[in-house]
Amino acid sequence: MTVDFGSQSRIPLKSAAAVLGLSALLGALILFWTWKAPKVDEATPAEAQAEPKSFADQSLEVHASAKTEIARASLINPLVKEVDLESPTEIARPVSDALVPGDDSLASSSINQRDAAAYPDDAMTRGSGGEAEKLGTLHVYGTQARGRTFLMLIDRSVSMGEKGLGAIQAVSVELAKQFDSLDERHELQIVGYNSVPKPLAPEWLPATEDNKKRLLSSLREIPAVGSTNHTAALMAALKLRPDVIFFMTDGGSPLMGPGALRIVHDLSNERTIINTIHFSRGGKDAPPNHFLRKVAAENGGTYQFIDLDQLP
Repeated sequence: MTVDFGSQSRIPLKSAAAVLGLSALLGALILFWTWKAPKVDEATPAEAQAEPKSFADQSLEVHASAKTEIARASLINPLVKEVDLESPTEIARPVSDALVPGDDSLASSSINQRDAAAYPDDAMTRGSGGEAEKLGTLHVYGTQARGRTFLMLIDRSVSMGEKGLGAIQAVSVELAKQFDSLDERHELQIVGYNSVPKPLAPEWLPATEDNKKRLLSSLREIPAVGSTNHTAALMAALKLRPDVIFFMTDGGSPLMGPGALRIVHDLSNERTIINTIHFSRGGKDAPPNHFLRKVAAENGGTYQFIDLDQLP
């Protein structure tokens, strides 16, 4: 039997049925695919579907970011490489005897029992640093602290230099006066930082007159360049486990968020006092929620605002 579609063509009935069936199947497949395929216009971006990040998640992200920054910085400065976020109690101690101003090299080895007395852990309070007869008192811009090991952490970004606030020169004048209260029973270190911390001495130095002069001379000569990384600088300083840190900066961006503040507090481990000294010219002191106030408050220290225009 055939189906007549006109004088030009005659198609067998079975062939026509097969063609119609194939067409129906193809149409059904097209409809099914259209129904199953994602509608681009109606799709919701993954960011909109994501749940708000918790404080813990944000802290972990800052922690990972800080570790990445430390890994990059360690290629430039071995001091930064000593920072171990997972094991802040694993100490590294410089062993070189020479003071090399501005030298980025830092020979170090793990502390053994012979060296352990240099970093006593039996202090009952922050900044006590061991036996009472060895404790010294240091005042910096009116902020007082007692201890045996004192670390000056000084922002050396471009905004702190002669082309900015001129704060580094002012700090060198202040420290020249205040270091007189320390002697060879106490130890000093100065770390300048921008994006990378830079120690001015390759190890803790007894606060002899000669060492104090050489440290201050190096501070006056240190170039003020680049931007800042406050978090990496504090972590590197805390790795050296001082009794007291005087953290001196204009507090410029990038600021420290909650995750970075928590990392610093954990590394401090209620052992190190961190005093913050905030420089400006003609400005106002920081609001209550500023990171410099929080660093001091959370680590047993004091926040101090210094208007450089008001200094004698």
